[in-house]
Amino acid sequence: MKIGIFEEYPCDENLSKLSYLKSPADLIIAAQNIRKFDDLTRQIRASSPNVKKLGYWPVLDKQDGYWISPFTKPTALNRVLNELAERADPKSPFFAMLDIETPFIFDKSQLIKRLSDYESNKRRINSFAKQYSNRGLDLITAEHNTTTVPEVVQKVLGLQIDSKQVNCERIRMVYTSLAKYLPKFLGDIPRGIEKQILKRESKKGLAKYGDKFYIGLGCIASGILGNEPSLTPKELAEDIQIVKEQGVNGIYIFRLGGINSEFAEAIESSK
Repeated sequence: MKIGIFEEYPCDENLSKLSYLKSPADLIIAAQNIRKFDDLTRQIRASSPNVKKLGYWPVLDKQDGYWISPFTKPTALNRVLNELAERADPKSPFFAMLDIETPFIFDKSQLIKRLSDYESNKRRINSFAKQYSNRGLDLITAEHNTTTVPEVVQKVLGLQIDSKQVNCERIRMVYTSLAKYLPKFLGDIPRGIEKQILKRESKKGLAKYGDKFYIGLGCIASGILGNEPSLTPKELAEDIQIVKEQGVNGIYIFRLGGINSEFAEAIESSK
C-alpha cells in the first residue's frame, strides 16, 4: 500500500517529524506560491531521503477562500492556476494537489459576494484540470467524502472534478477523528459508525476510480480549524487496515506534524 502524508504547516518543527518515517513515503506540502514550495523542496531533499514524490498544495489567504473551489476569489484562483500552468512539463510532470473544499468556515458574506463568480470559476477549474492533467501536471485532487457531502451536491457545487473529462488521481477525505466532536456519552458508537463510513467510501471510490483512488485519513494533528480532534495510534492503525482490506491503492495521512514514534510504528505495521 502506498503511503502519503500531508503537511499544512511545513515549518522546521513539523518537517523534522520526517525523521520518524522508517519507509519511503510521498509528501504533499502546503505553500502560498511555487517559489516557497521550491525553497521547501530544496530543504526537504537535502535532509529527508525517505521522501519519494514531493507535491505542491496551493493554499490561499483566508479572505480569498483558502481552498480551491468555485467560491474562491477569481484573481486568487487565476494566480494559482496560471502558476501551475507555467510549471507544467510533459517530460517531467509537476506533482500538485488541488484541495477542493467549500470555504464554509470563513466569512459567510464572502460566499454571497462570490456567487456571481461561481459558474465561471467552476468552468475554469474543470477546464484547467482537463487541459493539464497527465499533460504536464501530475495532478491529484482532495475531495470531500460522499457521506459528508453527497456526490450530487459536490457536482452541483463544483467540489468534484468531472471524472468523465479528467482522469486524475483522487483523494477522498474520511477523517474518522472528527467523530470525537460528538458528545462523550455516546461512547464508541460514533467511532463504529465512522469505521463503517470509511469501509463504504473505500469500496465506492475504488469501484469508480480504480488504482487512481486514495483515502485521506486523520486527523493526527489539528489543521486550519485549530481544534480538530486527533486519532490515537491504535485508531490510525485500525483505519489503515480497513482501507487496506478493501484493496485501495494507498492512503494520505493528515498530517506530518502529528507523527511521533507511536504513529510511525502504526504506519509501518500496516505495510
